[in-house]
Amino acid sequence: MHKKSLYTLLGLLALLLLPSCLKDSKEIFDRSAAARIDELVAKDRELLESAPGGWRLQYYAGRDYSGPGFTLLMKFAGGHVTIMGDNGDPELASTTEYAIVKDQGPVLTFPTFNAVLHPLASASLGHPEGIQGDYEFAILSTSTDSIRLVGKKWGNEMLLTRLPEKSSFEELLLGMLSVREEMTANTYDFILDGKPLAKGEINTTSRHLTATLEGKNHDIAYTFHEKGITLQRPLVLGGKSYQSFAWDSEKKRFTSGGLTIQLFIPKSHKPIDFWYGTWTMRHNPIRGWRKPTTLTLEAGDKANTLKGTLNFRGVDYKLILPYDPATGTITFVGQPLHDPTNKYAGGVVLIPISLADGRKLLSTDHSITFTWDEDQQQAIAEGSEMADGKVDSFFGVAYGEDLKPVVDKNGHYVFPIAMENIQFLKKSN
Repeated sequence: MHKKSLYTLLGLLALLLLPSCLKDSKEIFDRSAAARIDELVAKDRELLESAPGGWRLQYYAGRDYSGPGFTLLMKFAGGHVTIMGDNGDPELASTTEYAIVKDQGPVLTFPTFNAVLHPLASASLGHPEGIQGDYEFAILSTSTDSIRLVGKKWGNEMLLTRLPEKSSFEELLLGMLSVREEMTANTYDFILDGKPLAKGEINTTSRHLTATLEGKNHDIAYTFHEKGITLQRPLVLGGKSYQSFAWDSEKKRFTSGGLTIQLFIPKSHKPIDFWYGTWTMRHNPIRGWRKPTTLTLEAGDKANTLKGTLNFRGVDYKLILPYDPATGTITFVGQPLHDPTNKYAGGVVLIPISLADGRKLLSTDHSITFTWDEDQQQAIAEGSEMADGKVDSFFGVAYGEDLKPVVDKNGHYVFPIAMENIQFLKKSN
């Protein structure tokens, strides 16, 4: 055989064998990658269950951390997890299954409904995305004492931190609740190294710190811990970073290094008992009726609520008003009312209205908040504004025995209550 023919034959054999070699290499590589993920899954499960005191999860909802931050306490054992948190009932402990599954890497998931975790990722009426929370988390990295996670749907990074061996979830949550309850207003003075910077807000409802400091706007989600709060990302001032703050219950302030955030209670903030008594409500005059509408308030049966008696056109309607301890304000909200006249078997339902939009009925999420004005000595009404409009009025729609709205001979709804253009409350003499 000529040398040239031999080289040609060897070349053809190499080409024929090449796909087989590539296939074998790919299978070896794939098996190695799968084996590596299996090993990570096993190690991550072992790590989670190796903490007898459990773990603390700094949980953030909302795309790009736009929602609130919550603290979830988790203990893993035998393929199950027990979770408690400050996002709802602090005494609720829910035990369900958990799993670490394979995706492009290990994923921590909670396949069965957990009464603490899953409501954060559930839709609600009028909110198909809920508060944009996650219950599946890709595991980014691990160490003995911490695990970095990222929510699979909304992409927020979160941190699991190992708790001391003899940690008590109940005691930790009690500490968090104590801090939150002592934050009796949302307004704060920011002071750096003894120099006042500006006023800002630490909102206990939205769980966000907002302030304009050194010419920069800050809006940062935070979570509670038993001694204060931790920001989702550091607050950088004067070239230094401040992220975890301790609460001083005596001086009513947060501190971190040289940064002090001092609670400031404005004149508009009023304690709940300030609102007790009878108030005159100012709204557009009622045709053929000269007496004012009054609202008499007293302590409610539940915390941060007031029981009210609304007297409209001589009829007394019983209702509930929420009180916000962080702002010292009360809120008028839509709700079903008993009809004391017994004309309407289905009662009367208070509904938010936009008079400015031609008496447009708005979603029940709307409300009118009353904030005390020290100069005018009255509580100014401010209606909520959403995509469907801004509320400025509340009407009561009559309902019949069939639980449908009552209509008149012209087919129009019957309104036993029509408070148009609500402006303020003034204490009655």
